[in-house]
Parts: sequence; C-alpha cells; structure tokens
Amino acid sequence: PKVDAVRDALLQFDNELNIATEVASIGKLIGATKIKPCDVIFSAVDNPEARLAMATVSVLFLKPLIDIGVGIQRNPYR
Repeated sequence: PKVDAVRDALLQFDNELNIATEVASIGKLIGATKIKPCDVIFSAVDNPEARLAMATVSVLFLKPLIDIGVGIQRNPYR
C-alpha cells in the first residue's frame, strides 16, 4: 500500500519518527476522526472527491496536509 511506502521513505530520514498509518475511507466518520490526534497528514487518495474531503478535514482539525497523490514506487535497487 501507498501508506507503507510513505512510512518507509519518512523513516529513512529519521528512524525515530512516530508514524501511524491508516487505510480508511475519509468519507466515513471513523476515518475522519483518526486524523484528529495527528500532527501532520500525508494524503494518498485516488480521486478528487477524497482529496477534497481530506483538505476539508485537515482545515477543520487545523492540521497541515501533504497531498502526495499517486504513483509512489519503492526503490527496486534496495
């Protein structure tokens, strides 16, 4: 999953980061409430509706949002 690729990339910069990953629907309340305790949100959604929902929730919870889109690939040479 994309969340694992992002986590792995961030841990390469600092392996002591506390990173929680979640594969959930942002359109459901449970998905949106999991964002509240986060310091930063990395979004890897696959459609414009979900991207808008992520942006809206990040504003409501006053959280910085980094939208990375799609196409994250692991390094094949590792």
